[in-house]
Parts: sequence; structure tokens; C-alpha cells
Amino acid sequence: MRVALGITYNGQPYQGWQSQSTGLTIQDKLEKALKEFTTQKVTTLCAGRTDAGVHGLMQVVHFDTPLERDMGSWVRGTNRYLPDDISVQWAQEVPAEFHARGSALSRRYVYIVLESPVRPSLEFGRAGWVYRALDETAMHQAANICWVSTTSPLSGPAVARPCRPSKPCCAWTYTSTALTGALNLKATPSCTT
Repeated sequence: MRVALGITYNGQPYQGWQSQSTGLTIQDKLEKALKEFTTQKVTTLCAGRTDAGVHGLMQVVHFDTPLERDMGSWVRGTNRYLPDDISVQWAQEVPAEFHARGSALSRRYVYIVLESPVRPSLEFGRAGWVYRALDETAMHQAANICWVSTTSPLSGPAVARPCRPSKPCCAWTYTSTALTGALNLKATPSCTT
């Protein structure tokens, strides 16, 4: 049976998604929890890897197992063995040809930047921070440039091109008025790549 999971996590204390010898990755923690729950080695594949410190919201992973369990049991049983900052949100049996990365229709990336004269506390590790005023026009112009990387040395270096209108880029900013705590949230549509 092939099972897909939707996982959410605070990536701040971890070294990204992909398994490493340190054992301090999301994949390592998830596979360890699945092994505890199933008493069998389970190997997961994900829709897309994250870097160290990056959070995940409904990241899709899949694995194969000979075990037949209720989907709710996969959620509760796996969560029983996961750290508090990683959580399985849903489980679903999927066809054998399903692949978390290959079957993905889209991915979304959201970047949050706090503009404030003082460093953040509650937002620490969850938002970028700048203490000087942001140039919103320049940010929107930059958000509408997509980089095309090449895999062949004959193709030349990466080049910039405008984003496709059907796939708008994103820029989330929120500002804190000098020491008052008043927030102003501005957002453009989320990126879909």
C-alpha cells in the first residue's frame, strides 16, 4: 500500500528536509516516528526538499508499506512519536503510481519580512527582519523576475526573465510602526511554481 502524508513543521531547529548523518532533519524525525509506530523501517519521499531553518506547511510525502491501517491511525500513531514542532496533518492511501514530487501540480513559497526599528521577538525565526524602510516598488519589480538556471555549460549562465502572468510571484511584508506595535500587512498573490 502507498500512503501520502501532509506534514507541517517548524524548521528552525532542523537541518532541512533531507536525511543526514546527524539525524537532525525533518525526514530523519519522520522516518524514526514511522519506524516506532510500525516497528518497520519506512523510507519517505517528499514533494520538495527544504533548507535548514525553513518551515513547511502541508508538505506532501509518500511511502510504501505492507501494513493496512486506518488513515486516521497513520496520523495519530505517527504524531505520537514526532517532536512537538513536526506534525502529520492528514494521511491518504494513494495509487501505486502516485509520487509526491512527480505528481505535484504546484508548490508555493511565501517570504515574510518584518520592517521594524527594533528586532523581533515573537517573529524571531519566522520572518526576515530589516530595520530600514523597504523599497516596496523595487521589491515588486524584483518579485516579477524569475531566474532560469541551465544544466548544460553550453547553454550559458542563468538568465532573468519576467514571470508568467498566470504564475505571479509573491512578496509579503509587514511593518511595525516605531515602537507602537501597530502592524500593517501587505501581500501580493502567493508564488506558484
